Amino acid sequence: MIALNNASQVRFAIIFAILFAYVFLVASVAAAPSLASQLTVSKYIEPGDNANLTSLALVNISKEAVVLVRINDAEIFLLNDTAGQPITDYDTVYRFLDADFYRSSNYSKKIDSVMETVDRFDSGKQWEWLCKRMTGLDTHNCTSMETCIVSCNAVPICQEIVYSAGVVESILDYSNQLAAYNQSFAALKADLQQAKTANSAQPAVDEFKKFNSIVSAIDNSKLFDECRSCYGICRAYNWSRADLKLISTWMSQLAELDKAHSKLGNRTAALIANTNATIDYLTARSGIKDRLASKIQAMEGNLTDDFNRTSSVVGVSELVPMYMDFLNLSNATRGYLGRNSVRRALANEPILDGLNATLTSEIYKRKMAVVDYQRFCYRIGQKLLELSSNRTLIDQKKELDAINVRYAAIRDDVEHPTDARAIAGGDSRSIKTYDSLIATNSELESMDNHLAKLIGNGRSVVPIGDFCIVSFFIMFPAVAYLCVERKRHHLPK
Repeated sequence: MIALNNASQVRFAIIFAILFAYVFLVASVAAAPSLASQLTVSKYIEPGDNANLTSLALVNISKEAVVLVRINDAEIFLLNDTAGQPITDYDTVYRFLDADFYRSSNYSKKIDSVMETVDRFDSGKQWEWLCKRMTGLDTHNCTSMETCIVSCNAVPICQEIVYSAGVVESILDYSNQLAAYNQSFAALKADLQQAKTANSAQPAVDEFKKFNSIVSAIDNSKLFDECRSCYGICRAYNWSRADLKLISTWMSQLAELDKAHSKLGNRTAALIANTNATIDYLTARSGIKDRLASKIQAMEGNLTDDFNRTSSVVGVSELVPMYMDFLNLSNATRGYLGRNSVRRALANEPILDGLNATLTSEIYKRKMAVVDYQRFCYRIGQKLLELSSNRTLIDQKKELDAINVRYAAIRDDVEHPTDARAIAGGDSRSIKTYDSLIATNSELESMDNHLAKLIGNGRSVVPIGDFCIVSFFIMFPAVAYLCVERKRHHLPK
């Protein structure tokens, strides 16, 4: 009874662990997706897949929640969370992704932070009023050299240096930069405010570049007491360089967000394409599994047969590592198929195709090298037979004997490899490597060409022994005739 209770507890613990793992696998969100969405996704995930469901709470877009589904880090579905059904309408998907993009990136809050920092930076130019008073700009307009002289003469301390070289020019430049700063500051604030509704900070980013340049120009004014050649009638501004750098950082982030948002259309199209492909994949998964299993079996069978047959006549040792990679990967792929991890098996297919194509090509090259060897041997054999039957000249016979010896040695080396025991005993012959067989074929080709020249240049001659026999049979009747004639002349008449 105690054993039975323990077994029940173990089964309960296992079931609980499986359920917990499943929930952890398919739901990693702040607001849990509905059971309908989880069930939809469960039909498409396979062992080893990493699924993630994220609820998009976009009440300003739709009263119904939607769920973004990622499988193995790829966006696969946008589900209606109530029904758990995929959304495939482009405009609807784009609208949800667009709203979620700005919500999740805190776009509006970032802009608020930039505006606060811009205001804080602007408040740091507290000594501007003093510089205006010291140059008369607080009471006079300074838009030209003449008006700036009037402005400076209105203040006794400025009047004393009004005609010093560069003073009036510096006051005019400072006045122009102040006007440019005020205009740029107002434009920057307006562009930032507009960005919150237009969802594009690019105008503000462009304006900030102008704003930053104007700030640098004001800082470099010779009216301040910041350099040895400065006039020193104004105190430098006390604005925060740290705030200016922070604004620049915010602007870079907003620009990057705008750049990412510009790709939202492509992201939407890719998501819908993935949705349709995944739905089609589920329908075709069984057929894909069978097709891939058959393909792997055929590839492995053909490759192994070719490999074994070829290795018996020419060396393939340099192909063994790649061949073993193919076998290992094909076994792993079959394992995925057996566990229903068809996606992982499919991911291996192009790798297997590549290995199979390379190995097949290399084996074919070796088979063709063997064919070339056989072809050269046949042609050389025919030429040797022809030359030996043509009673060649003496100098050709010596050369032909040397060729016969070398040819016999080549064939013995290639066609009669010794086994490992003979090699261990000191015989160095073994199955030719591909490179050595190519070199042998090259030598055989040269030998074949040389024999062809011997045949073309040679002339038939009759050996001495044959000449004597032929001469006897030709000359005997003539000698006999002469003898008979002479004897006839000496007979009495």
